[in-house]
Amino acid sequence: MRLPFLACALALLVAGCAPTAPPRAAGGGVPSTAPPADMPPPDAPAAEVLLSGIAITGEWTAVGALDEPEADRDLRSGMLARRLTIERGGHAMLWGEDRRAGTEPEYYEGSVTGNALTFDDLPGEATLEIRSDGRLVFTDPRGRRTIYERG
Repeated sequence: MRLPFLACALALLVAGCAPTAPPRAAGGGVPSTAPPADMPPPDAPAAEVLLSGIAITGEWTAVGALDEPEADRDLRSGMLARRLTIERGGHAMLWGEDRRAGTEPEYYEGSVTGNALTFDDLPGEATLEIRSDGRLVFTDPRGRRTIYERG
């Protein structure tokens, strides 16, 4: 008597563990193994950062200042140095060194969203603009504008 009961219980257990068919594509037919349309592939690269349709990812070096003759001269002579790096996905890093003041180099991290650039340890929001000559204009929260070139 116990044998039929055990055989029946074992059959139910095996049936419950049977693999299920993968979900079917819309309209039936072929099984669907693709991820949902709104899910990026796990190894997809981060998005390119675009400004007015132009990719701005990469290294940028300050080459001049608008409206500030002293800063412009010092950037050109190397007494003042600034470098901006924008990575895919919008992560940004800003390095600066002021040899005139003899201070330690400064470093800030932040992010680019649209044409806005914010840094974790700096107040306010900077803006970015791409010029027709391919240079980048960085306007800090106080309105000071610095010109950057790639490289």
